[in-house]
Amino acid sequence: MGFSLTAYGVALHRYVHLIYDESPIIVDDDVIERLLNDDIKRNVMNTREKYLTREMCALRAHVLIRSRFTEDVITEAIKKGTDQVIILGAGLDTCSLRFAPKHNEVKFYEIDKPDSQAEKKRLIGQSDIRLPGNVVFIPTDFEDESLKDRMIENGIEFRKKAVISWLGVTMYLSKEAVKETLAVCAKFQKESKIVLTYANSENGSKRIEQRAAAAGELWMSNFSDQEISELIAEVGFRKGYVVDPGTILQRYFVERHDNLRMPRRLNIAVGET
Repeated sequence: MGFSLTAYGVALHRYVHLIYDESPIIVDDDVIERLLNDDIKRNVMNTREKYLTREMCALRAHVLIRSRFTEDVITEAIKKGTDQVIILGAGLDTCSLRFAPKHNEVKFYEIDKPDSQAEKKRLIGQSDIRLPGNVVFIPTDFEDESLKDRMIENGIEFRKKAVISWLGVTMYLSKEAVKETLAVCAKFQKESKIVLTYANSENGSKRIEQRAAAAGELWMSNFSDQEISELIAEVGFRKGYVVDPGTILQRYFVERHDNLRMPRRLNIAVGET
């Protein structure tokens, strides 16, 4: 299988945001700098102009917004008493590493391919980051294993509420695997939520798809806005909807004065039980 190169790309953009973009910071990821090694950070410092091009800024804005929106949903859910946070296809996402020390009463579950988790653990082991005791790693193959069984085996409780993050993953799975995963997530207690991203069949970026393919990560599925909303509702969520770009613009971009602009494509959907 191997570790996802696109996961490293996402991590780089989160680091670049902290050193090159202006305030207000969209995702204040103070962990990612400690997770990446010095060679990677040195390369970023030596290629500043590359990351300030219009194309790179657009990609970074998309990466940051999907994370910030999701983390805001997680924050609100925790305030309302949710004590299970599940990160599907976590890659080098640092949400659990940042949130867990502040919320000892909440369990954070990272579910990803075994190779991806092994690489993340290696990076954590080489850093000064202490893995919080309320973070649980669950190695899983979404295509070939029972997600529900793996969850139950590792202490996740379907009789309780959960908030689930599933970012940058669905396009690498078959439509059947996407449907089955959503169906499992719809089984949590009422007032649970999932935030996911998807490749849009109506306005998808061929350039990003080609870059992923060049890294050996082929896109296998895409959905229109209507299709993803209907699928979320079909598998058992009380409501499924696509996030309104106007909401994102007002929340995160009205005070920006740097090169980060509202992404042309959001492709963020939400399911609520």
